[in-house]
Amino acid sequence: MIGVSSRNGDAAPGTRDAWSVAVITGDEPERVLIGRRLVQLAQVIVRLEELSLHKLDLSYRQMRILKHVNAGVSSARDLAQFFGITPPAISETLEALVRRDLLVREPNPNDRRAVVLRLTAAGAKLCQRSQLAEDELAEDMLTTLDQQGVEDLGALLANLLAPNQERLLSQRRDRDTRRRGDTVRT
Repeated sequence: MIGVSSRNGDAAPGTRDAWSVAVITGDEPERVLIGRRLVQLAQVIVRLEELSLHKLDLSYRQMRILKHVNAGVSSARDLAQFFGITPPAISETLEALVRRDLLVREPNPNDRRAVVLRLTAAGAKLCQRSQLAEDELAEDMLTTLDQQGVEDLGALLANLLAPNQERLLSQRRDRDTRRRGDTVRT
């Protein structure tokens, strides 16, 4: 068994993990311990990204919205669906971005009842700056790895990312189907 879960990676059985607050019993399968480490890394990455975005006066959610609008997602409904939340839940963040002149709502030429979201010049510039900050963080995170380590990690992440993204999308589709009152067919 490998030592996992403390800041130093040396948690003893019966102790609490400082990052995930998991109780380490010493009986966990290695896959569980490594999986916890991966979850911890994801949490640390999000926190590091939040700190770097704070310098740009952006929240993590605001940055993700700007990136998605920049990539062509143009409706609040589509954003909410992508993030797995309801349209009213995303409205507050959209309104904050509009007030800061980073995003505009324009009439949808195909549907007078709907609006299209578009980045302003300031929003596009901030989106670019947030991407540069993310790239810098990504580079910094890998400084402890040599080239072979980077390549090996890349292969492992590719094997983990695609099936877990599909798992997430599948769970969201199932949830959305239940919300509509449809039956889930398996």
